[in-house]
Amino acid sequence: MKKTLLLALALAVPAMAGVSAPLAVAPNPDNTPAPQPAPVVSPWSVEIGGVYRWACDDIHSEYKDVDVWGGELTAIYKINDNHSVNIRFGYNVGDTSDSCYTVENLQVNIYEKEKLDLTSFYIMPGYRYTDSITDSVSWYAGVNAGISNLKADYEYYYAINNDSQDDIDLSGDDWGFAASAELGVQYHISDCVYLFGAYQYWMSTARPSDEGVKAKKQSYHSVTAGVGINF
Repeated sequence: MKKTLLLALALAVPAMAGVSAPLAVAPNPDNTPAPQPAPVVSPWSVEIGGVYRWACDDIHSEYKDVDVWGGELTAIYKINDNHSVNIRFGYNVGDTSDSCYTVENLQVNIYEKEKLDLTSFYIMPGYRYTDSITDSVSWYAGVNAGISNLKADYEYYYAINNDSQDDIDLSGDDWGFAASAELGVQYHISDCVYLFGAYQYWMSTARPSDEGVKAKKQSYHSVTAGVGINF
């Protein structure tokens, strides 16, 4: 009888004090961990990479073939495990210069200098297909299309005995359609970070002109590598 009264009193005191009585916990003989809610994964990711491009052809009789290098920032929205869309921002620079100084018959000094600078930037929406190779390695293929701007500055100087014989300074810039196709691989360091490398074919119809002569359309083979971050 005393035990019953004590038990009733133990349950009644916390209730009167506004504190709920402890709940009985069901036994877990297998020690199985309680299920945890699945983590919320964002469909967004960002890639930051460097790119090197080598020209398929000269772009002008004066504007020679110029290899370029630069960087790209790509924001990716994942639709499902295989399909995603993206928008890419890029900037490329390239230059080539050649100069020589010679002495002929100890009387004639000939100096010749030629230089070309190229700068371009582009904005390109795109689509990408991705599939897994192993748990940590995947491959992807994508296409991008948008607009680009190319600026070219060409200088040529020729002198004999410090007397200028020819001095050309040409420059121009133009907007055009730009497109690329790429094939690459990703190595996932963790759920949030991965490394990538890819081959790209990149082209643009931007054609700077000078003195009424337009440059050719640009086309490049490219390699790119960088890091991706999943949010």
